[in-house]
Parts: sequence; C-alpha cells; structure tokens
Amino acid sequence: MAKADISAHQYFTANPFVWLSLILKNRGIYWKKIPKAIVITIVSLITSPIQLAQYFYYLANRSKTREIEDPIFIIGHWRSGTTFLHYLMCKNPKFGYLTYFQGFLPTIALVGGVVVKKTLSFLIPKKRPQDNIEISSDLPHEEENSISNFSMYSASHSFFFPKDESFYNKFALLKGLTKREYKRWKGSYKRMIDEIAIANDFKPLVVKNPHNTGRIKGLLDLYPNAKFIHIYRNPYDVIPSTYLMYDMVIRTQYLNDYSKEDTMNKIFYYYKTSMQQYFDQKSLIPKENLFEIKFEDFQYDAVKNIKDLYSQLNLDYTPDVDQKVKEYAESKKGYKKNVHKLEGKLKKRIEKECHFAFETLGYQPEQLSETVV
Repeated sequence: MAKADISAHQYFTANPFVWLSLILKNRGIYWKKIPKAIVITIVSLITSPIQLAQYFYYLANRSKTREIEDPIFIIGHWRSGTTFLHYLMCKNPKFGYLTYFQGFLPTIALVGGVVVKKTLSFLIPKKRPQDNIEISSDLPHEEENSISNFSMYSASHSFFFPKDESFYNKFALLKGLTKREYKRWKGSYKRMIDEIAIANDFKPLVVKNPHNTGRIKGLLDLYPNAKFIHIYRNPYDVIPSTYLMYDMVIRTQYLNDYSKEDTMNKIFYYYKTSMQQYFDQKSLIPKENLFEIKFEDFQYDAVKNIKDLYSQLNLDYTPDVDQKVKEYAESKKGYKKNVHKLEGKLKKRIEKECHFAFETLGYQPEQLSETVV
C-alpha cells in the first residue's frame, strides 16, 4: 500500500524556540526533508505573534481549570480501537475533548478562532489514510503531538525525529528524567489539558492518548482521581496494523533518514515497553476507576461495552447518551476494515517478543484474525 500524500506537518505552528532547539539537538535535518523544514520555519515564525497571544490567553484563564473534574483517560496501544472508543465517549455532550483543529494547530487554535479554522481546515484530511476512519476539524483527537508544538517535553518528538528515542523514553515511559525534567513534563502536560478545558468551557474531559499507556504513575501524580479506560487487542493484529500506520502516515512526518527495518524495530520497542509498563503500574489505579475492554468484544457489541464502562466508572448513562451512542455505533456497521495477511517471519517475531502480552491479555498464539483495522 502506498504512502499517503500528506503535505502538512505537525510542527507547522511549533514555537520557534522549540523548533530551533529540536534542530540543534538532532544536529540538523535529513537533506531530503530540508524543503519541509523551511516551510515549518516560515509558518512557525509567521504564526509566532498569535502563539504569544494564545499563551497570554492561557495564563489569564488557567486558574478556572482548578474546579473541573480530573479527566477520563482512554489508553491502549496504537491500533487497538482507541479512536472509535474516543468517538463514542465524546457523544456525551457533558464531556469536552481536543478537536482535530485544536490538535493540529495547538498553539494558535484558542485565539485564532473561526478565521484560522476556515482558512487552514484544508490541511486536515477527510479520512485517516491508514484505516479510512472519518476525521474533521471538530472530531476528537489525541493530544501528544500537540504538546510537541510548544514543549521539548513530549514523547512525540521521537515520531518526528525517529533516531532520537530519548523523548519517548523520558516522556512516554518517564524513565531517566531529572527532577527538573519531570517537573517540566508535568507542567507541559497540564498546560495542554488546561487548554483543552478552556476550549470546552471547562467541561470534564475525555482524553485519548496511546502514549499515556506507559505513564500511569505520572498521570496519577497529576490527576489522582482520574478514571482510565484501557482497550487492548491481539498482538497479531496490533503490530502489522501499527506498521501500516507508520508506513502511510508517520513516515511522512520523519525529519531523519530512517529505514523500514528501523521503523519495525521501533514499533516492537514501543509495544513491549509501553504495555509492560502498563501491566506493572495498573495496580496503582483504584479498581473503581479502571475499566478494561477487549477489542474483539468491543467490536462485537460496542454499545454494551459503553454501558458497562459507564456503570463501572460511575458515570451517568442517560437516555440521550444512549441514543447518541447507538446511532453512531449503528452508522459504522458498514465500515470496511483493511485486510492483512500475517507473514510467517513477522508472526514468529510477534510470538517471541510479545509473549508476555499474549499471556497477560488472555490471547493464545495461532488465534489469527487476518483482519487489521
């Protein structure tokens, strides 16, 4: 399957000082990516006055976020069903969430308003290239990439500069940080959550971010009363589907020269480290604040699982919410999934390196679905 034609870059509205720091830390940009880097630099500089205005707007309003409830975090590895679950949860008008508009233009969206939204909405594709799920300016999005626009303390920098895994290790796994770095990570993450709350009139938030799967301890440090929904899936499906996502989308964002072999190694490393750390830390979450969903069960009956998680997490499942959830779930019944034949060599590697996940999640080797979403 061909790589998607994605001309936009997540760094387009990056803080100029963050962008310069990234270039220096990574000793430049791969020569084939220099034209894109030039565009990033130009857009970053042009939008910097709006970025500054938004920062002051955030400072003026952040005190109001102290009164809102701790977030509901949707966690799970990439390609495990987190997006569909996020879409369904956000059908409840009580909840606020990060939109694609705010997620892709995080440093200017709060103050840019309708003008920026209409002017730059063309940068957001109509469907996700890796799975054809619909996206638009107002649909729910995840926040990690957004943090990378204004902070050095984001795991997503290891997506865009894939040779530098220090960002992932420090800010997705929270390993090897100094006290200063940990404090800065917490400050950056809280700023992002606060800005989402400000954009949503201080509603309780539903936040979806696969990077959060491996940093439960840090999230609880920030939000001790947070609720968590973990969705998991057969590793046989997750690994090749994640590779498809990288090959079609994330590789378009690379600013290093990085091979397909390196990409596959990265995928295994992220899966093993984030899932193992989740298994190690999930006991920190009070039982009444955690609900776990098997993707295959969710795919079979999404509405039942939504009702069950509302009950477990003590959320108010009203008739209005029930109707909205049922209508959306029904509208997706004709959704066609990508089909993927798992090759023998990859299958053996998954069984060898992800055996701990098979055991812990209750899957058995040889339970192949051949369907990748």
